[in-house]
Amino acid sequence: MTLVRNLAGPNIASDLCSAYKSLATCYLQHRSGLAASQSPDDISCFDSAIRATEEPIDLRELRTRCELIGNDSERPVEVYNNLGHIFVLLKCIPILSSAGLSAPDFCSPTQQADHEGSRIADLEGKGWALEAYGGGNIMNNGKLAKDLRTLAGRANPETRIFLAFRQLALPRSIEWVSSQVIELKQNCPPSHGGPFKAVSRAQLLETQNGVSVFELFDIAIGSE
Repeated sequence: MTLVRNLAGPNIASDLCSAYKSLATCYLQHRSGLAASQSPDDISCFDSAIRATEEPIDLRELRTRCELIGNDSERPVEVYNNLGHIFVLLKCIPILSSAGLSAPDFCSPTQQADHEGSRIADLEGKGWALEAYGGGNIMNNGKLAKDLRTLAGRANPETRIFLAFRQLALPRSIEWVSSQVIELKQNCPPSHGGPFKAVSRAQLLETQNGVSVFELFDIAIGSE
């Protein structure tokens, strides 16, 4: 099972938004704990409440209200990470639409491979595919290299490819502007699925609410 099931059809944006709001509400309720209602003199109550915030989040009741949720429970850190990923995906859709691309017809919000183990793009439409990163450092654990490798497998003359992430996830000393071309590159070590290196030219499409979408060209995957 996966936290949010794959989406297809004409309502991906609204379905994704619904799943995000439902999960976000559940996550915040779980994280709030019970400490606010406890006496500050009873540190045992604080301890119990603090430890409870790291217990798996019970999603069974949420599943009865949101059919897009696939798991009965999940660790808080996984929900946190996936909420960040879904947020970036939601911000990508209007950016791609304003660039004249077709509406998405497939979305994989919280998994990286299909049932046969083949890597799949996070968001796809007619003639394009996109990978998204919702965390704070896309250079961590070879993530950038792995996303470039996934997209390299989708690149062909009929498919434009894109990478989206929070602007803060790739710190830079200059301000990005639309149509600016930069080089993205990273070595992926053996401890995280390598060794290999990935290099690509990337042209900024647009930034909205701190989320940037780049179109990628000439991805090269090689040995370190």
